[in-house]
This record gives sequence, C-alpha cells and structure tokens, in this order.
Amino acid sequence: MNWQLPEPINSVSFTIEADGVWLRNLSDLKTRQANNRLGRLLPSLLPQLVELGLAEQEGNHFKIPHQNFARLEDEGIDAFDNVAEWSPFTLEIKSSGSLGLSDFRYDYCFYFGAKKTYLKRLGCFVRNGERIYRLDQQTFALIEAIEQFNALPSEAKQGAEAYLQFSAIKG
Repeated sequence: MNWQLPEPINSVSFTIEADGVWLRNLSDLKTRQANNRLGRLLPSLLPQLVELGLAEQEGNHFKIPHQNFARLEDEGIDAFDNVAEWSPFTLEIKSSGSLGLSDFRYDYCFYFGAKKTYLKRLGCFVRNGERIYRLDQQTFALIEAIEQFNALPSEAKQGAEAYLQFSAIKG
C-alpha cells in the first residue's frame, strides 16, 4: 500500500510507504520546475538529511523512515510542514486482559470530536477517505509502542517484561 503526495518538483515521485516516505527520480533537480517550497529546498535539503542520518539515499531515490519523518520539526527542519495537514483526531487507548498475563493487549481508536473515526494508518500518517494527515511525534511513538507490544508472543507479555513495556507506553 502506497499513498501519493503532491510532486514537490515536476516528475519527482513523493510517496508514503510502509518503510518510510520516499522521494524518487531525483536526478537533475536544479533543472526542473519546483512546484512548492519543499521543491525549492530539496536540492540542498536532501544531502543534509542524509548527513544527519535522517534520510537514506539509494541511487536517485531518498527514503526518510517514519520515525525520522515524525521528528523532523524537533530537528529544526520545517521544509515538510505543508505535505499533509496535522491530524485533528483524538486518540483513545484501552486495554483488555490483565497486565502481566499473556492475554493482555492494548487497543486504540481515533475520534473526530465525539465521533469514532476509522482511519487507515501508514507509518506516521493516517488517511480518512482521500485526505492524508500527519501524526505528531508523540502520537506516532505511542501507536508504534502499542503495536510492538501487541505483536509480542504471549510469554513475553507475562511477568516483569510486561510491566517494563507498560511503563514505556505509559511514559
């Protein structure tokens, strides 16, 4: 599953994928028409992102892993501010089972006002119909921690390890 974002530069593919945000077909950037602020900044920004360890280069393609994309603003990088609106949804977290037992798990859902909203999530982005929204770093980290905990085998959810995971999620 891939979600397409608007091209920052003509013929540059900008997609949200399971492993991160991808910018593809980036050869000859300085000779192509920029479509927005991000497009104007990309030629100088991408090498900086790689140097900072926030992006990975694969030939003429660049990937920004979701955990890095979610923290770009904390790193002082605002070039991607307008790629998608910030999520207006509220996150509700519930649990079932008993903490420290193998059946314990977390569940989460999103609300828009008082209405429960069913979103699709891809990394640090959510989609409601055709609209794509960004999750802030804290919400993204929380959802990732919940999903990592839920994916643990039953025996790992028992005993002291479960309490440590609970502490990390609560934090």
